[in-house]
Amino acid sequence: MRADTLTADAAQNGHAADSTAATGSIGNQPNGKLHNGASGNGLTAVRRAVPAVSLEHSPSFYPKQEWVGRVTAIHKDEFDARLHDLTGGGREVATIDLEEIGPEDRARMHVGSLFHWMMGYERSPSGTRSNVSRIVFLDSPRPTERDWRAGEEWADRLRAKWNLD
Repeated sequence: MRADTLTADAAQNGHAADSTAATGSIGNQPNGKLHNGASGNGLTAVRRAVPAVSLEHSPSFYPKQEWVGRVTAIHKDEFDARLHDLTGGGREVATIDLEEIGPEDRARMHVGSLFHWMMGYERSPSGTRSNVSRIVFLDSPRPTERDWRAGEEWADRLRAKWNLD
């Protein structure tokens, strides 16, 4: 069997081209091993089958709008957040339905936590296009009671300094 026949045979079986330690024409031995017939030295060729991977059939996401947000309040069915628009610039305030958040991200969600919100479309392996909204929370430490007190003291000092009381 020639090397190009071996490659074609591997492709039919769902594998990428086989790698061999020896080069030249490859022949079968009675013991089932391959050997390099070009040098005649009886070297055993090493075959590694690599599964073929096709990226053209993977789902793809195409973002149209993106924000980075920080949770400012959590209510029964929704939460409030300050958003920084990564697409067009600017800052916004939003109230977002908790149903937008997956169960694994709800565990990471707390007042002060950061998230990335993307809206766009996803193309399925079959070519179907769907509008998608994705919110992904970043792993961030929860503020402690000490952190909250320090923040309140800092805000009180600023209010006093600027006569905002």
